[in-house]
Amino acid sequence: MYFGEKIKLRAYKESDIEDSYALIENFEVRSMLGGSIIFPFSLDEQKEFVKITRKKTLL
Repeated sequence: MYFGEKIKLRAYKESDIEDSYALIENFEVRSMLGGSIIFPFSLDEQKEFVKITRKKTLL
């Protein structure tokens, strides 16, 4: 986990899946993240994305 004066970064948790999926499905949010980045577009893909990302960050 990384801390700054105004931010705290941590690995995804399983409890983040539904909230992060809702954000990604929000067109306004997605458009601010850039068009060249590919995000999961189904809840199952979001679950897999979090699973893979957790494995990479927990190594």
